[in-house]
Amino acid sequence: MRTVPVTMEAVFCKNKPCTLTVRDDAGREGTATGPAPEEARNRAVTAEELETRLKKTGCTAYRCQTVSVTLEDGLSVSAATVNALRRDALAALTALRTAPPKRRVLSVPPLEKASVYTGEPALTCSLACREQLTQELLELRPERVYLPLELFETLDALPEFDGEYCAVLPRVWRDGDEPYFLELLEKAAGLGVSAALVGNLGHLPLLREKGLSLYGDFGLNVFNAWALSYLADKGLQSATVSFELRGAQIRDMPKALPTEAIVYGRLPLMLTENCLVRNETGCSCRRPYALTDRTGAAFPLLPAWGHRTELQNCKPLYLGDRDDWKRLGLRYARLRFTTESPEECVQIFRDYLSGGDAPAEFTRGLFDRGVE
Repeated sequence: MRTVPVTMEAVFCKNKPCTLTVRDDAGREGTATGPAPEEARNRAVTAEELETRLKKTGCTAYRCQTVSVTLEDGLSVSAATVNALRRDALAALTALRTAPPKRRVLSVPPLEKASVYTGEPALTCSLACREQLTQELLELRPERVYLPLELFETLDALPEFDGEYCAVLPRVWRDGDEPYFLELLEKAAGLGVSAALVGNLGHLPLLREKGLSLYGDFGLNVFNAWALSYLADKGLQSATVSFELRGAQIRDMPKALPTEAIVYGRLPLMLTENCLVRNETGCSCRRPYALTDRTGAAFPLLPAWGHRTELQNCKPLYLGDRDDWKRLGLRYARLRFTTESPEECVQIFRDYLSGGDAPAEFTRGLFDRGVE
């Protein structure tokens, strides 16, 4: 167990309460007092004996480095007194170390004046599998096509189109994954990927000097203008706002970066550390699976990086039958394709271009009501 080094100073004087002060390497001090030592009847205690007793921090979080003992001659100190002094002094130090810092109240920093984008957003699309990447979809001219990084394990070529290919980086990964992570990213760049979709601030150190444009994904939880300003300072060139924002909040947000929002698709509800499909049936998670609740609603399970599972909403967000999402100051509007067939991807994209009727099963998400 990792322990905290401390020093101790103890004072034992006749007719005075004994004291013990414990100090950590940051200068914090915990002090305890005990009863006055008694006169020795047979043999007086020695400073060396007291030092040995005080050093016995046992199974605490502390490790005693040095003990300074001031002791008058001819005194007796019981083991119970020494143990209580040490226990109480360490408890006082622990209380100081774990106390919350004093709350600071700072003024809100002013934001730089942001330009207001008044045009309609360009449509982008994110795909979950290689079958959804069809020529018919690319002919609709999405501004960006987002592809999960793990797809490049099997992709050997990308069809040409006028927009931009972006690799979607996993929101959760382990340090041991990074060499393979970077290997796939290099392969993707060689196939024509020119940007990375960042869903975790931990991606940024890995992407330095990679020559890729960096765009923020929903995993960064952009909820206000200060978050956009922060990401702009970090070198991102656009960012996706949280899908928990209402449309009015997105509209009124000053935008220091070109901003994107998800306007179609099943929204992710949960990312599990373990593969739910493997735990139940063995490793066959590329087949379609779903969790069904007591009402009969099916929540699709998508495979995620590291043999994890991403649980999707049972109904897709749909805004294609209304126009207000086009007037939010967005530069980009994303269609998030997950379980759709290639034909459905094309049809939905066309519906968003021209305005199509809502499907039988859909949700408005939090676009109107926000987080309750």
